[in-house]
Amino acid sequence: MYFRNDAVSATGNGLGPDEWWKGAVVYQIYPRSFKDSNGDGFGDLEGIRSKLDYLKALGVDVLWLSPIYASPQADNGYDIADYYDIDPMFGTLSDFDRLLEGVHERGMRLVMDLVVNHSSDEHPWFVESRSSRDNPKRDWYIWRDPRPGCVGGEAGAQPNNWGSFFSGSAWAWDEATGQYYLHLFHKKQPDLNWDNPDVRAAVYRMMNWWLDRGVDGFRMDVINLISKDPGLPDGVVYPGRAWGEGFPHFSEGPHLHEYLAEMRREVFDGRSGTMTVGECPGVRRDNVLLFTDPARRELDMVFQFDHVDLGLEVGKFHPRPLRPGELADCLTQWQEAQGEIGWDSLASTISVMSRRCATTTRPWRRGRAPTLSLRVCARSDVTTRARPSSGTRASTPVSRRGTRGLASPRTIGRSTPPPRSVSRPPSTPTTARSRIFATACR
Repeated sequence: MYFRNDAVSATGNGLGPDEWWKGAVVYQIYPRSFKDSNGDGFGDLEGIRSKLDYLKALGVDVLWLSPIYASPQADNGYDIADYYDIDPMFGTLSDFDRLLEGVHERGMRLVMDLVVNHSSDEHPWFVESRSSRDNPKRDWYIWRDPRPGCVGGEAGAQPNNWGSFFSGSAWAWDEATGQYYLHLFHKKQPDLNWDNPDVRAAVYRMMNWWLDRGVDGFRMDVINLISKDPGLPDGVVYPGRAWGEGFPHFSEGPHLHEYLAEMRREVFDGRSGTMTVGECPGVRRDNVLLFTDPARRELDMVFQFDHVDLGLEVGKFHPRPLRPGELADCLTQWQEAQGEIGWDSLASTISVMSRRCATTTRPWRRGRAPTLSLRVCARSDVTTRARPSSGTRASTPVSRRGTRGLASPRTIGRSTPPPRSVSRPPSTPTTARSRIFATACR
């Protein structure tokens, strides 16, 4: 795991206009808890705008906003009811335009969270879709009859046995039209039917609308789940589980790469200076280049979570201490899998997991733990996630949160070497293939 201080700067490193992101520091903001500008108890866009100088001083090049679209907030904004508007909790489109202008005035960029595997059940598309079986938008979502020989709405009548990520069945019964709809997540998050070309065209129009407004790219939520096995077969039911494991049937569907390549053509071709990173749970070292090989023209980077799952064999709330070198070995394997072709993006934690900084860095003194947890990751694209502090204040720099937070971007470039047990000094300097993400997230 090698690291060079000059590899984390977005300026002065010779990167072209379409590769700027390879040297940028990206900071994720969960707006709801970042900064409240009007005293209503919720962070908002004006609050973010008021902290732009602070973020610039941290060394941030790019802001990544968690969803700010109009939403019923069944899943913290990841259930979108209007892709073209801002949730009143956060402000207005005018507030967004002022924020974007302020970001660009400071030489920074802004990327949006794109959630298009599913929408809210309150989105007009779904309202139309569930209104009747013959509505033109019926096929914009995934509807199926009950299992043959079963009565809809009764136990075991679901079209297949897939479980939802949010527990229970992945199917919800609609009494009015006598069919089930698929929701891999919350029942208020029906899955869009990406096999329908009208759905894809509508998504691409929306993405182009935001890029035309001035945003600089997208982080794409669970983007590898958009293509499902058309047969929707039952999944294996593992011991102790109530529902079948559907993941193999929707995590790398038959049209996934076709749709990502189409998205690239319809949205990004002809544009300069954009950035895309896809959250791809379950992506493997033997298939990651299908997403990130520039010649395939799909995504710039992906998020994968192999290293985050280390030591969690019995569950995320019962982590074991990592063995010396275990984290570095995992990250190195991902680096080697992409070689000189793809570009990696590694998260030091994810939003639904407890922080493990102190566990990972236990052998070293407490004061340096946040810095070390970043430095072992520093050759790859690193996402460091700092959970929001209590309240909605953002005035305390990330680097002052002690061992319960993570280091600010500034700590990444210091010359203190990483611990010997997790890193080896190179015989010659190695150019770091680095995307540094420092985040305040849910």
